[in-house]
Amino acid sequence: MDSRKRKRHSDATVTRDGEGKQRGTSWWTCPKCRRPLRAVGVAHACERYPVERHFQGKEQLGLVWKEVERAIPPGCRVDSQRISINLVGSVRIWCRIIVQKSALKVTWLSKTENKSVGVTSIMCHCQKCELGKNTWKNAVRLGGVDDVSEDFIRQLTAAYTERNSQAW
Repeated sequence: MDSRKRKRHSDATVTRDGEGKQRGTSWWTCPKCRRPLRAVGVAHACERYPVERHFQGKEQLGLVWKEVERAIPPGCRVDSQRISINLVGSVRIWCRIIVQKSALKVTWLSKTENKSVGVTSIMCHCQKCELGKNTWKNAVRLGGVDDVSEDFIRQLTAAYTERNSQAW
């Protein structure tokens, strides 16, 4: 098997009701990598990928990451994977950072549209996905340290608080 392919794990137990159906949104933890995942058998990569490897040969973006890292709220876990750096709250991923050639692409979810300059907001109307009805997916590209503004930090903090609340 190609080592780059993702492995599926199905050796976890899930709480089921009397009819054998899964109850609610049951999260389970992969027994190999200890990551919380949405459902049993979700494809994912168990390998750990150090954050520093994302920035090899990209010193300028490494400085941008240091600014973003300072804005990460306490209690938030950084989960670095090969394709992205995920910021995880109590269980949910609330922010995803993709390291591109010349910028960091930062995406996060919110219940309200973000009208800040430089932020793209797209509404999700899907009834099936985890986002739920009327959820906004926000994205911004950070190309330099100056792009990490106080407004951006406030938005990230608000998204973390909102995403990890019981109301979500």
